[in-house]
Amino acid sequence: MNSRGGFNTKIGFILAAAGSAVGLGNIWKFPIEVSNGGGAAFLLMYLFFCFILCFPVIVSEIAIGRKSKRNAIGSFEKLGFKKWSFIGKMGVLTGILILSFYSVVAGWVLGYVFEMLRGNFQVYESFYEYTNNVKNIILYSFLFMFVTAFIVSKGIADGIERASKILMPSLIFLMIILILYALTLPNSMEGIKFYLIPDFSQINLNIAFNYGSDSEFLQIIKKIYSEKNINENLNYEYIKKFFYLKNIPEPDLLIRTGGYKRLSNFLLLYLRYTDLFFTDSLWPEFTIKELENFFNEFISINRNYGL
Repeated sequence: MNSRGGFNTKIGFILAAAGSAVGLGNIWKFPIEVSNGGGAAFLLMYLFFCFILCFPVIVSEIAIGRKSKRNAIGSFEKLGFKKWSFIGKMGVLTGILILSFYSVVAGWVLGYVFEMLRGNFQVYESFYEYTNNVKNIILYSFLFMFVTAFIVSKGIADGIERASKILMPSLIFLMIILILYALTLPNSMEGIKFYLIPDFSQINLNIAFNYGSDSEFLQIIKKIYSEKNINENLNYEYIKKFFYLKNIPEPDLLIRTGGYKRLSNFLLLYLRYTDLFFTDSLWPEFTIKELENFFNEFISINRNYGL
């Protein structure tokens, strides 16, 4: 059997591993999630779960790969765990599914590069028009897939490692440029503080045990009654500070299982503009397919608040 080849240098392996983990989602979507999630408090929780969930997985993958010198499926068979080879198959399938949408997003980005090189710096103003140009997106996506396939075909050392040594330092350089530019924007230091100084009041753990909206109503009335000068301050925002979930955004949708078309005294204060969906399925039998159907129906709704 021919040697499968491997990385020539440690830095090549580190850069390739980092390149597989740090994708467009980390650069594009992650800042939005940090902003919506509470800044540094969200970042700490993210790093915590990365350490307890992701770190053990990647260490296990590296250990299995180094020991077996096989692919994701063959590794389990060589190590004597043939029944567990389905995990490797799931890993391969996951990679295919990720690449199916990643190639499209990468095609968008590649298209942006060409547009910028042409001097079209206003392309960002027409994002939906740009992404609905099927002909161009397919062209850019196939170009991305071709480049990816070409690099992989060169093998580990001459393909993946060599490309990582060029692309990852380039990414770091671009990130430094973006950081320096961001620091020149108005209120940049406020953004830095929001990102690096945690406000743990933004982290909430809610456990509904023996909960009922009527008891919450009663507690709110008691707290308001104990306050002074309530006649001057009595408005919705004043009352809301006594809510159990005052720091949590109101839900966009609620799914009631079991065939019941009632809310059963649950979170009545927080469902003013929540879209309600009902299913005959009991909770243990509620499937991912049903959830996807509800999501698809929800996103098709033109939500008119106040109507």
